[in-house]
Amino acid sequence: MGTGPSTPGIRQMNTSEAVQSMPRLTVTQQVSPEKAADKTGPKTVPVVMASPTLIFDICLIYCENNALLNGWTSDEAEVRTEATDGDSEEKKKIQKKESPEEVAEKFQAGLKKIQAKCELLLTVKPRDLEQEGAPFTHDFRQCVLVFATSYFYFKIGEIPMSEILRYRASVGEFMCQPHVIKTLLDSVADGLKRRDFFDESGKMLKEFWFPMKNMLLTLVNYSDFVSAIKFNIAEHEALIPQLLTILESHREAHMNKTQSEEQEKLVKWCLSILHNCGSLEENVPTLRDHGTIPLLLTYTDSPAATIRLSTLATLADLVNESEAELLRANPKNFRFILQKLEKALKTVNHRDVGWSAAELVRAIRQLARNDANKAILVDQGCLPVLLETVQVGDETELQEALDCLWILSFDDSNKQHIESEPGLIQAVWDMYHAVSGKAQHTCQGILWSMRDTLQESTDFKHIAEEIMSIKSQATPKHENIVVVEDAVEGPEGSSFQGHVMISYQWANQEIIKRICSELRAHGIPVWIDIDYMGGSTLQAMAQAVEDSFAVIIAMSQKYKDSPNTRAEAEYTFQQRKPIIPLIMQRGYKPDGWLGLILGSKLYYDFSGNYSFESRMDGLRKAVFTVAGRGTGQVDSVDQPLVATKAGAVALTSPSVLTPPTPAGHALSIKGHHYTTRAPQHKLDEQKISRWSQEDVSKWLSKYKLDESALKDVTGEEIVFLYNLKYEAPEFFYNCLDKKLHISLLMDLANATKAFKDLSTHT
Repeated sequence: MGTGPSTPGIRQMNTSEAVQSMPRLTVTQQVSPEKAADKTGPKTVPVVMASPTLIFDICLIYCENNALLNGWTSDEAEVRTEATDGDSEEKKKIQKKESPEEVAEKFQAGLKKIQAKCELLLTVKPRDLEQEGAPFTHDFRQCVLVFATSYFYFKIGEIPMSEILRYRASVGEFMCQPHVIKTLLDSVADGLKRRDFFDESGKMLKEFWFPMKNMLLTLVNYSDFVSAIKFNIAEHEALIPQLLTILESHREAHMNKTQSEEQEKLVKWCLSILHNCGSLEENVPTLRDHGTIPLLLTYTDSPAATIRLSTLATLADLVNESEAELLRANPKNFRFILQKLEKALKTVNHRDVGWSAAELVRAIRQLARNDANKAILVDQGCLPVLLETVQVGDETELQEALDCLWILSFDDSNKQHIESEPGLIQAVWDMYHAVSGKAQHTCQGILWSMRDTLQESTDFKHIAEEIMSIKSQATPKHENIVVVEDAVEGPEGSSFQGHVMISYQWANQEIIKRICSELRAHGIPVWIDIDYMGGSTLQAMAQAVEDSFAVIIAMSQKYKDSPNTRAEAEYTFQQRKPIIPLIMQRGYKPDGWLGLILGSKLYYDFSGNYSFESRMDGLRKAVFTVAGRGTGQVDSVDQPLVATKAGAVALTSPSVLTPPTPAGHALSIKGHHYTTRAPQHKLDEQKISRWSQEDVSKWLSKYKLDESALKDVTGEEIVFLYNLKYEAPEFFYNCLDKKLHISLLMDLANATKAFKDLSTHT
């Protein structure tokens, strides 16, 4: 991530000052006769003498002082380097362009130096941990100085960016060696705990601060680039607590603007490290467990733009659906990020206060993950800014903006705004035809999500028709799709018409392939897309859902956050296909849209808590049960998916794996707490589940609802809605409004009475 520029708080010391600061010893040195003849004055000159240790100390401080004097992070430093290189045409002419051979030699020389310092850490001692006030050793300070400067070993423009990234990745691999990363993290955690780098007035003490500064900058830069370093930081038992302690202890002074410049840097770097760690999904539970969210909320009104951005971006990664209200309560935070993106897009290098446009769009995308934030982002004006990003952004910025638009398009209230935003739909349509690969697929996803709204539009009806016509031509036979299409007879005599589809996020691909193989080995036809990069993948997916007899949903946080898998799951829901949920991530409980779709379904745990074989046996029987329309016995089923914190209750598709939640239980949904109340009369669920369309029509006509969308629901769905009315009334009425379009007051009153009287209906 990027952070902002600063006025250096450490005065740069030139060479003559360093020499003058040495203890001096004057001796005489004889001058040659030739020089003596040309000059007047004494025949001797003073010579400065100093001990090797003293010279080393001063030179090391000088190097530490200047190495990253103005640098905050890789992004900011690279901007300055690029600007400096472009300041002087004469300088460009004077500089010799290195040949590929010289670059390769420099590349290897740099890595050799890093390797040597890593090996040195096997024997060198950072400092005497037992001694109070013990300084860092010379060798250790040299090591961390080399690590800190390695990120800028090659200047931007000196070699292709791909080679710079390759060099940094190679350095990152060296740093991830167990003894190196442990020594580095232990030393940072210990240094933050001691806090002996500032005196009581807040002035930095060079011999302690410079090594700490270099270690912190190393973590800031490489945790931005190397996932293994992010993971190691989060897993270190002491470092995250110490980072949070620093933020807590400096918060008041920061908010009051009474800190020294170096103390402000410390706060910025601690936040940067937390932000980088939070961008790795595997770290989110750890950071949440440490109480990161409550502390960061106290920094959302920071007077420093860079700190406020870091705070909001980190919270966007960490909060879940029920906590999204914490950010939503202050809409100006959303507008603040959008304003920074607007400013960044107007600069030559697409940056503002050290943050790239891509980083800012990513922060917006992460905020949009939570359904509670989608509408407010649009209300705060994100659509024109995202459109501009699509039009002027580079490849990375374009992809981030398209991803964000796709996520926003899942909110029903946003669809009309997206359709009516001047130039937006046309830009996405044009981009769909101009690009390929992931960007094209994302454009297709946006238009697919918007298809019903576009169908009703005079200006864009042709786009909806073309998108839908592609679907009608799609076939599951795709080079990346494994499928058995013909009717197959299983070992238990079950005959399958169609297939079971597996909807999953690519991070779980290996175990999903194994599940697929096991199902196929037992005669179960399976449709699975090996990746999401096919040109007509969404259309093939839609056809696959329609042709399936059940859909297996492999849930995780990544699944929930992916617009691609959301499109699959929501289309499955719309097609009323039976859903069999799998849990792929330990401790995960679905919330938000995924919780609404799955409701209280029973799931199969493939997160590693149980043996694969034991879960597979239950899953296989569940597939046979669904294929047999409810016959057979299902076992090895794990607990229901009712999230007591985030609220996973809503209208679900018909499934033999969907038991109603017992009435009388306490639920907490999106921060609203309910105690479910049992209806006055017991509903004959089995009888109503078997209702025909004629039975449904008779019931609705009694309440003047026979022309409403309820006429298309099944008996099983009526039973679910009946239970939902008593278990989660807010979601019952939300479902009537959003899903069934019953919004008029009289219609709502009639629907309420219809479900209330359902248990006595004959």
